Amino acid sequence: MNLNDFLLKYKVDNLSDNIKLRDKIIEVIQDAYHVLNLIPLTKEEFISIIDNRIQYYPKEYRKGQAVFNAIDEEFGVARDVQYTKNIDCFYDDSKVDDFINAAFDSYSRHI
Repeated sequence: MNLNDFLLKYKVDNLSDNIKLRDKIIEVIQDAYHVLNLIPLTKEEFISIIDNRIQYYPKEYRKGQAVFNAIDEEFGVARDVQYTKNIDCFYDDSKVDDFINAAFDSYSRHI
């Protein structure tokens, strides 16, 4: 869920007559987002995020394409794995598990 979805879901826009409260809610949400990103994920959490994200890709995507894109968009380490580890699941679904493992290692080093 992104910030706009949150604001719509909880009808924060209805607080327009109290802009200070709305702004404070946004500030708290943004601060929480940044703090949560500083807490390292476990490997299980990392994989769970990928699994959840790939459900929303077009059904025409192979698993390797979806996994590569999810890791690239969510964690920004897909190209690092592709070019420095020479593991590329985008075109080869048999490399998905190796790619996820290498991506988690790369993610863990960047925290």
